[in-house]
Amino acid sequence: AIDMWAVGCILLEIFQGSIVFLTHDNIEHFAMMQALLGPFPSSFLSQADEKEVTRYFRRDGKVRWPEEKPKDLTERYVERIEPLQRGCDDLKRKYGAVEEPMIDLFCELVRGLLSIDPASRLTAQEALAHPFFSSVSRYRTLSPVVASPMLSPEGATWRPLGYSPSNPASPLFSPLLFPSSSS
Repeated sequence: AIDMWAVGCILLEIFQGSIVFLTHDNIEHFAMMQALLGPFPSSFLSQADEKEVTRYFRRDGKVRWPEEKPKDLTERYVERIEPLQRGCDDLKRKYGAVEEPMIDLFCELVRGLLSIDPASRLTAQEALAHPFFSSVSRYRTLSPVVASPMLSPEGATWRPLGYSPSNPASPLFSPLLFPSSSS
């Protein structure tokens, strides 16, 4: 299950172009997970050592920040993390109805891979069978214009072979994964 969590993080990192959980601090990591995915499920927390749970979490499943320290940069950084659903909704507004089904499928896949409770996380077989992958199967022959976002300030742009900017109505999910300057 931890490997599938990593796959979800990698997909989200490709999608947003930055590391999802850039921290080595337990409380900060938990808080980032909570900001992105919501409170930790009580059914999940009830399986852990009670002493550790009360050390890191309140009864409502939310992260317990140390009371003795003032609000620092860590908390302010965590507060800027958008919930996954809000990011998905923003993308739908930005890319419109043509891309909405692909955005929904991608977000559903990532949510399944990033389920906090490993028992409810997608398995590798379930992830590979997810409708997102069959929906993008028509783009199996992709033509990389730039191989990596690191090579260009505009980011990498991957388009299906035969894509033409003069036909912007063609449904493309690839700009969501690899945005270009025209997106």
